Amino acid sequence: MAVKDKKTYNVLIEILDNSKLRISSNSLELGKIEETQSIKSIRGEVGLSVSLDGSFLLDALKAIKENEVKLSFGGPMRPVLIEPSDNSSYRHLISPVRTC
Repeated sequence: MAVKDKKTYNVLIEILDNSKLRISSNSLELGKIEETQSIKSIRGEVGLSVSLDGSFLLDALKAIKENEVKLSFGGPMRPVLIEPSDNSSYRHLISPVRTC
């Protein structure tokens, strides 16, 4: 498969409030999916939303074997740091995707 043939699917992560995070994706080929997850703790800006390449996000989550992960956001166009919540021996950095 050539690089130009590879389809990418953006995933939007939104911090809704101090206890909820929404993860959503929308594509013409696959449709729309949305899920809300509980947040154990948060420091910083509520209402932040970041769009990431779904394949990079999935790769990071597959590599972490723990049940809980820590997401660190620096802003809507800053890279997202993903690491196990109890252990920082593995770190994955994903740059956001600019969306219209």
